[in-house]
Amino acid sequence: MMSVGFARSYFATFGVALAGFLAGVVGCSNDTSVAGNSAETGSPELASIEGRLYLGEGVASMARVSIVPKDFNVFDDSVGIFGETDERGSYRLTGVAAGTYSLEAVAVSGERLLVQDVVVSDHDSVVIQDDTLKVPGYAMLKSEMADGAEGVITAVGTTIYREVSVSGGMILVDSLPAGELDLRLSLGGNVELYKNLKVTPQDTAKVGFDAEPVATVDTVVMRFVAPLAAPKGSVDSLMGFVSDIPLALRLTPENCNFDTLAGMDGRWEVRRINAGGAASKKLPITSGYFDSLAQEAVFWVNVDSLNLEDSLELVFNNALTSGFALDVFPTNRAYNMVWHFDDGIAPITDWAEKQNFPGTAFKVSLVDGVVGSGVKMSATSALVADHSAEADSSLHGDLVFGTEDVFSFSLWIRLDNLGEEQLIFEKAGEYELRYVPDSGFVVNFYHLASGVVSDDVADTASYKLSWTSGSEGLKAASWVYVAFSKLSMDGLGNGNSCLFVNSSKVEKPVLSDWDGVRGEAADFRIGGFAGAIDEVFVGGSYRENSWTYMTYLNQKPSDYWPVLVAKF
Repeated sequence: MMSVGFARSYFATFGVALAGFLAGVVGCSNDTSVAGNSAETGSPELASIEGRLYLGEGVASMARVSIVPKDFNVFDDSVGIFGETDERGSYRLTGVAAGTYSLEAVAVSGERLLVQDVVVSDHDSVVIQDDTLKVPGYAMLKSEMADGAEGVITAVGTTIYREVSVSGGMILVDSLPAGELDLRLSLGGNVELYKNLKVTPQDTAKVGFDAEPVATVDTVVMRFVAPLAAPKGSVDSLMGFVSDIPLALRLTPENCNFDTLAGMDGRWEVRRINAGGAASKKLPITSGYFDSLAQEAVFWVNVDSLNLEDSLELVFNNALTSGFALDVFPTNRAYNMVWHFDDGIAPITDWAEKQNFPGTAFKVSLVDGVVGSGVKMSATSALVADHSAEADSSLHGDLVFGTEDVFSFSLWIRLDNLGEEQLIFEKAGEYELRYVPDSGFVVNFYHLASGVVSDDVADTASYKLSWTSGSEGLKAASWVYVAFSKLSMDGLGNGNSCLFVNSSKVEKPVLSDWDGVRGEAADFRIGGFAGAIDEVFVGGSYRENSWTYMTYLNQKPSDYWPVLVAKF
């Protein structure tokens, strides 16, 4: 559960390491990965869980088997992977990240099994003792609520969810797996937790008839609203449709009483509210960090569609269990790599859903960034995206982009010195970002001639495409937003593209000769300058100018947009 009563907690409170926690199953499987952008604790060494199930006098074939993390939240999460036992009753779940899980199994005929606290270590192969699926049991809870009162029962750390109602002063919970579990009842605005409930097959466990519930939680709800109206003097309307845009929402002492939240568990949710007051479905949200001592917090939310007449409503409810992060940086926007730098220095890992580009850091240190923490760099510092030299078919995206590919990036950079040329990042011989005195920021894309003739056009000339921002308005030791997006370009530099430096933009590249000497494939590398860097986003998508500009307004270190206002 998310506890907000401690010093800075980076992402772990939302359990966002789900992005790659499971990869495959023996039998039927689902490759949907949930929650992810970002576990920033390094690239996990994957393990496996296996076992064999029985039913009656024989094996339990075609039984559904799934595992969920210990802090699984049934309201927001979906099962990351599941499968079926084979004709011998055997199952094997592979690609499991280190952690603690619950294993659930159910036969076609309804018999069930729950195995909790399955601990998996890196490189581990966990064999669960052969077990037998059993008929479910029941629980009867005593309630003082009026008959007809409706609520929800969940079993902590499992997918068990039951809608219940009070009848005759009692609540009946059916189809519970035999074993010991913790039940959480949400009823009438209160939450009651029943710990270590022992359920036996076909029997009914009675709770509250001789003893009171273990804990009763008073409901605390805090609401914050962020109007999406753009800052005065920026834009009156969007220049195109903006969707799936991740925005940072900040809590500060000006809009939040952090003392009220101290030591309190609960869930943060966010919705988009239109001008008429109608709310959208819950939007994907993850916690960037929550620092109760510094009294600051950042949440990342993916806004499904952006209308400047709408608002975002952020709600904290301690009566709800915390949930895993949802898809804030979706692959349909091709976030191949997202580095926030809020989880320390090394290893630096992306939060992009279903991606795997952790970073190796050399001679860097933490520094205050534009959103949370950034990384301080020297001329000899480097951040290298591991496994990024060549395209990897096992990933949903890669960092290999040529002049013919769709490509985008954005980052914040602070240069200590503007008097000399400096390399910001590169994939050697493919693309790069540089700072050049009198020219400003320069994006170079290199095209290596293939020698192939297609449609009567011979690709025999290597060339370079360059977008140059100019140096007007740039100042040393100041944060600058640099973003770039392009569709496929031809040999004359034709195609949609735009380089943003803060709010200024350059749309037309310059074509020049290149000798075609590329060398061996290289990893994506940040380094070659003295200063700091933050919020590095790289992806294989084209982003409209509105999308890029609104990201700039959102991530600014001061006078950012939108601003949360407390509502009680």
